[in-house]
Amino acid sequence: MRINSLVGAMCLCSMVGPAARADVAGDVKALQEEYRQERGVAIEAWRAAKTPEEKTRVYHERAPNPARFFVRAMTIAKGHPSDPGAFDALVAALGFADTAWNWKDEGVRTGEAFEMLAAGWVENPRLGEAFSDLRNFYTPEARGLLEEAARRNPSREVRGQAIYVLGGSLQQQAEFIERFREVPAFRTKLQSWNGKAWVEQIDRDDAKQLEGRATSLLERASKKFGDVKAGDELIGERAKHMLFQMRNLGIGKTAPEIVGKDQDGAEMRLSDFRGKVVALVFWGGWCGPCMAAVPHERELVNRMKGKPFVMLGVNTDEPGKLKEIVREKQINWRSWADGSIDGPRPISRAWNVNPWPKVYVMDAGGVIRYNQLGYGKDGELDRAVEGLIGGVSGR
Repeated sequence: MRINSLVGAMCLCSMVGPAARADVAGDVKALQEEYRQERGVAIEAWRAAKTPEEKTRVYHERAPNPARFFVRAMTIAKGHPSDPGAFDALVAALGFADTAWNWKDEGVRTGEAFEMLAAGWVENPRLGEAFSDLRNFYTPEARGLLEEAARRNPSREVRGQAIYVLGGSLQQQAEFIERFREVPAFRTKLQSWNGKAWVEQIDRDDAKQLEGRATSLLERASKKFGDVKAGDELIGERAKHMLFQMRNLGIGKTAPEIVGKDQDGAEMRLSDFRGKVVALVFWGGWCGPCMAAVPHERELVNRMKGKPFVMLGVNTDEPGKLKEIVREKQINWRSWADGSIDGPRPISRAWNVNPWPKVYVMDAGGVIRYNQLGYGKDGELDRAVEGLIGGVSGR
């Protein structure tokens, strides 16, 4: 009996010991899987909805609130700060926070996650896994983590990614500041989503100074780490497109030439339309906001007949699909056929277009006067075009 009891006790101890140890990495994976499944259900409900309004309502009713998952991931990290799984929890938390950018929730305090990564994991060779979620944050804590990683991480890949992402973050903040001025309603919308403090954090710096710092960092990343991958592409390629955008596609710059074939296979050049105000729209049939804008764009083209104005597009559908969309939607302007969104896309990649739609408005001399109107309302595009046409007519 004593032997059986001793054996039983030994068995009990062996079960309690290892089983009692927290599986932090496993808990993080389970949390991510729970979110993935809940979001999958919401997406299916979105697909089944009939109207855009119903889709929006259904998705927000059914989608898991990523802010809640952020808090849960941070709880795991704080509960086991020295466990290797805490790193996974912090990376997961930032992923949830990135998804939660338009879910206003005071529980999403990303600064704490960045500080924990900088304090305990800045030399982790896996730190690059967190960087995909850093470009959308404009806080000193996020920038501090990137700067420390660029200096201290032993991995050349992580150091290169840190420099590249920091440059990209500064460039995006500069774009936001310009967008606030060009499309005031966008600032109001972001403030309603994320709060006044979040917007003020973005708007705190000078856009030109930010662009200067971003240019320096991206040049450094391209020169020293051009062969390092950032996502699916090499840093050298990504940085090249971002630098091209900053140097050539800003307000007051003469738009670079575009050469290619339209939906009917006819050659066309952007410079062929000098002497007219040009609205250049990067669009695709796969892009909901792009297609929602088509009726107004069609009406604008009709209303401007006989005036020095032309609407042009750069499309990211397969050529056959493009012709089908043009016919079905009665699109009354020409578009360069740039190939599938998953393909080479020589024009939209060169112009560093992301997200869609992207709208540029150029004056009759080919100079870019607006480059953020893809975030505006129809009336803002109309006012921009009409103002520039008035300048041409008044010569």
